[in-house]
Amino acid sequence: MSTDSIWNWLLRLLQRETGFHPSHTRWATLNYRLAELAQQKGYASAEEYLEKLQTRPDNREYNELVETLLNNETSFFRDMRLFELLKEQILPKLLEPMPLQLRVWSAACATGQEPYSIAMLWERHFAKRARIELHASDLSLQALDQAHKGVYPARDIDRQLPSHYREYFHTYGDQKSEQLQLNASLQSKVSFKSINLIQPWPLLPEMDLILMRNVLIYLEPVLKAQILTRVAKQLRPGGYLILGITESLVPLPPEFQPAHLDRAGGCFIRR
Repeated sequence: MSTDSIWNWLLRLLQRETGFHPSHTRWATLNYRLAELAQQKGYASAEEYLEKLQTRPDNREYNELVETLLNNETSFFRDMRLFELLKEQILPKLLEPMPLQLRVWSAACATGQEPYSIAMLWERHFAKRARIELHASDLSLQALDQAHKGVYPARDIDRQLPSHYREYFHTYGDQKSEQLQLNASLQSKVSFKSINLIQPWPLLPEMDLILMRNVLIYLEPVLKAQILTRVAKQLRPGGYLILGITESLVPLPPEFQPAHLDRAGGCFIRR
């Protein structure tokens, strides 16, 4: 079996399971992760491992392979200007009708830093005004497992978090541990579940705010359109959709209009 056919099979598998478009494949990252996985499995090369999977299908192995290749890159308060806008404009606007609670969905949350950042922001600035119901989802079960635990390297916390949010973490394990865990009270504010955005979604409540950052850029145009049509149905009128800055030019359904906030695109209001 040729090397080209093996790699083409892998790309078709990724496209079928995740919707990722081959033109957005990061080959260097993919090669590195594949080589590591193949070595762990006892194979001499990534090609040998892929050929085995292709000739002896195994759904469990397929799932492990796809999980390994997913991009779970994220951080706390990623794009700080966005979180300033949440604090100064978006959340205050959503709170103007004085609701009892707001519903927020962090789609493609990876290992949980985005929804936990929102939870910390809410706890510090808005907790006395209303309740928040935070939903978070991802395709990767491995990433969600880490998110559930709320445990992160101390160096990431120190580097990514403004100092006044550091109080929401405590040492995980013994005092020499280099890991920190988010306080249980904040962890309990976030409900995690596995959702593949290109597959049928489970029943979700109507949302006030949906964050779907840096996901659509990887998908085929037809899948982008399908997902955004679903988002429009999931978001209440007057609610906000936040995409990644690089996704601000993605064609949107007519239900959305630009929010014209002080950010380089990516914020939209449901009509």
